[in-house]
Amino acid sequence: MTEDPEMKTLSGTILVADDDPDIRDILKDTLSSLGARVTIACNGRECLDKIEDECPELVLLDIEMPVKNGLDVLKEISQRRFDTTVIMITAYGTIARAVQAMKEGAFDHYEAVRARSYRSRSREGPGS
Repeated sequence: MTEDPEMKTLSGTILVADDDPDIRDILKDTLSSLGARVTIACNGRECLDKIEDECPELVLLDIEMPVKNGLDVLKEISQRRFDTTVIMITAYGTIARAVQAMKEGAFDHYEAVRARSYRSRSREGPGS
């Protein structure tokens, strides 16, 4: 497989905070293949600890997580003035949540495709 000269590479550290292991794995594999250093967190408390310890340039933050939900984590990131960009991700998006996330300081908000359905389709191969 040859490299695409138009393909951009990433640098720096990205923290993926999501309680779904499939989402974490897909994002970690994809972002790592583009050159980023990727670290993961399984819940909101772990996310805050990793932000403090590793100072990632970007945080991909799920809204629905155990221990501390993503919107509460986003508020704490803002209150503690961590120097990082946050993009909210969720499989359960609503316009109200997107607006709330943006008001709390999120750079953007994306509704994620469920990883399990994506992986099932990708394993079937093209044309299945």
